[in-house]
Amino acid sequence: MALFPMFIDLEAKKCVVVGGGKVAARKVETLIAFGAEIIVVSPFLTDRLRELKENGAFTHHEKAYAADDLEGAFLAVAAASDREVNSRVAEDAANRHIFVNVADDLKKCTFVFPAVAKKDGIVIGITTSGILPHLSKMIREKIENMLAGFDGTLLESLGKQRRKALAETYGKERETHLRSIYEKIDKDWF
Repeated sequence: MALFPMFIDLEAKKCVVVGGGKVAARKVETLIAFGAEIIVVSPFLTDRLRELKENGAFTHHEKAYAADDLEGAFLAVAAASDREVNSRVAEDAANRHIFVNVADDLKKCTFVFPAVAKKDGIVIGITTSGILPHLSKMIREKIENMLAGFDGTLLESLGKQRRKALAETYGKERETHLRSIYEKIDKDWF
């Protein structure tokens, strides 16, 4: 089954991550990149998570998971090393209609974390629908190499030109103007 790609704004939205290990750290780092308000619930943290916490990247509740930890959450991540805990997070999130990612059980997920390539305003998510995550990572690395030379000011500048064309031109003139913008991207970037 292929998964539908959906991009959502996580800026300042409460995202609860249950677990303090390496998997939780990867999920937290992804959420940080999108401005989420992150709460990590775990009796312990990896060195990497401790470092992120010290830099103010998230709030840590140093305790075992309880259902009320999901109160007000937009999404939840079950990344504990205990499958039973992860199952409880999935069930509690489902009962509250909260999107949930369960690190060790794709069938309990209502969303998956794609491999993400992000550069300025460009965000590309890659998934193999849980079949072969390492392939997603390999594709992401190739896309990141392609994006390495991309200048975000070009995107911003051309975006302004596009908005102006949409507001001030119509019909063939608009089509011609928009085509010139995309040709510039192709010439300057690809």
